[in-house]
Amino acid sequence: MKENLIVIFFGCFFFTVGLFGLVWPEKIRAVAIKYSEIKVFGVDNPYLAWIKSPNYLFSMRIIGFFSILASLLAWYVIIQ
Repeated sequence: MKENLIVIFFGCFFFTVGLFGLVWPEKIRAVAIKYSEIKVFGVDNPYLAWIKSPNYLFSMRIIGFFSILASLLAWYVIIQ
């Protein structure tokens, strides 16, 4: 029973991550830009240019798709 709860929890977690990645990638990028512009130890974030590119949104959608796929697989395992 405990193993089932763990798998259900991770399934819900991956579904939530996938939903955000597919539906709201622009909002995720806005948050990432906000926190990437903060200088740590006086050094610029080397990933800031990539975060501002269209490739970042595409990556977020791919991550979202595979996260939802992982959640469906986890729930399928529980049903079986």
